[in-house]
Amino acid sequence: EGSHLFSRDQVPCFPSTANPMATFWTGAQMLDHLGENAAAARLMQAVEKVTGEGIKTPDVGGTATTQEVTDAVCEAIRASNI
Repeated sequence: EGSHLFSRDQVPCFPSTANPMATFWTGAQMLDHLGENAAAARLMQAVEKVTGEGIKTPDVGGTATTQEVTDAVCEAIRASNI
């Protein structure tokens, strides 16, 4: 789930390490449902590329923050649009 009970301004010591992969997966499923199969495949390919490079949040053995993982996935999508 892409939401939290607390925002960072409410709990500033809470680390930014929520795993965004479920949100990406859900987005890909939504794109498939809407008939945007190529976009869904591009998103999942970007997720696979990023995780294959070891860019992961601590809950799955990595050291990246949520923002770093998200930025890497977005960059992988941009690079695939060349």
